Amino acid sequence: MLEYEYLQCQLPLQTQRGSKTAFFAFADTIAARSYRGDNEQHGWLGLKFQTEPGSTPSRIIIHIRLLDNTAELQQEATGVLGVNLLHSCFTLLKGEGGPTPAVLDEFLASLMDDLGTWDDGNQRIQIDLMKFEGPAFAGVDERAVALRLVERKFCEATVFDTDGSVRLPSDMFYKKNVLVLRGLFRPFTKLHEDMISAASAEFFCEEEGNPSRTIYESTKNGQDEEVCYLRDASQVLLEISTADITHNGDSLDWTTPLGLDEKKFLNRLDAVLATGHPVMLSNFFEYFRVAQYLQQAIGKGKGHLAIVLGVPAIKSLFDEQYYKTLSGGILENFGRMARADLSMYLYPTVDEKDNVITANTLELTEEVDDLYQFLLKRKVIRPVEFFDKALLAKFGSQSASKKVSDMVESGDDAWMEYMPGKVVDYIKENGTEEETLDIKAAVKSYM
Repeated sequence: MLEYEYLQCQLPLQTQRGSKTAFFAFADTIAARSYRGDNEQHGWLGLKFQTEPGSTPSRIIIHIRLLDNTAELQQEATGVLGVNLLHSCFTLLKGEGGPTPAVLDEFLASLMDDLGTWDDGNQRIQIDLMKFEGPAFAGVDERAVALRLVERKFCEATVFDTDGSVRLPSDMFYKKNVLVLRGLFRPFTKLHEDMISAASAEFFCEEEGNPSRTIYESTKNGQDEEVCYLRDASQVLLEISTADITHNGDSLDWTTPLGLDEKKFLNRLDAVLATGHPVMLSNFFEYFRVAQYLQQAIGKGKGHLAIVLGVPAIKSLFDEQYYKTLSGGILENFGRMARADLSMYLYPTVDEKDNVITANTLELTEEVDDLYQFLLKRKVIRPVEFFDKALLAKFGSQSASKKVSDMVESGDDAWMEYMPGKVVDYIKENGTEEETLDIKAAVKSYM
């Protein structure tokens, strides 16, 4: 559509005005709110333009989600965004050298002028994907732009495919069974790898008709049975939350406009993608928000969602202090998780006395233990049973990532035994020449 509109503008006028006119074409396609309001309300906007007469045209494609509650208001908001896009492209992008980081940041900020903000509760549009082509955007890293969209709360989350490209979650996860592992992954360790492998062994089926597994939609004939879902319709996803990054002071750099060391974070993203799993960067703190977001991408009733988590995470999940902003408190949190049809696989841990703590032996505070036991009996929470006992003992009671980062910091070369070979090889091969000479510096730049 965009290419056709641009040619319709350029071809008739090129001979007469081509030497003194910069051509452009704008196009959009929108699915606004339906009468019942139960449809996905989103759209695409595109602009192909020349920054000056005779220059090579550039192109920008934007995917948006519409948040207003009527089709008329959504139409108005789309128009405002379109005007902002035209104004930003023609006033901020000069020549063919590409924007500086400061100009790019101003460009992104200007797109949401007069469209409200997430923090004031009046945001009318989310921008969750941007694609750039041409000399006006030379040097622009789409991954860095996606990171800034999440940081600025222009969208709730963004998904990176294994090749580093930015994808829509619905394109990645529609009709899929998705297994999620949340974490900071600084760095990604063999324990993270085993968490995925062990939970996958229970959540995914290796092949249809496997006699040791039963495939079914929910309860069958009123009886609880084991569940697994075919692996060829399934996807593992690693999620990193900006809420965790900020809370832990992770990769912060307050000399930057948004306070995050962008290069360091993107290095870590590349190292995590070396595992062969896509990565989602989100603004979510609560688990139920992750579940709601992904279930929307999967499609209601079209796939299943599970999260694998460790004992420290499950303890935080049952800590009532985190739900003070919810009117229903901790019960509302788990109620929302239930609506998203979420299963949780609990990976065991080792305490200071080298005792293995599993989902069945975990003890929580008296106030929430009954709730935990209820969810365990209902199989909302499931024990991970096929874990690597030797690996768990090797890591001990210390945080897996903390153990490895401490080893790197102290110069202990044994850290390589605690990280997957793919990740280690990636770091060694992609560090700068200076970093490659100092493997400690190379690893730290990817953590």
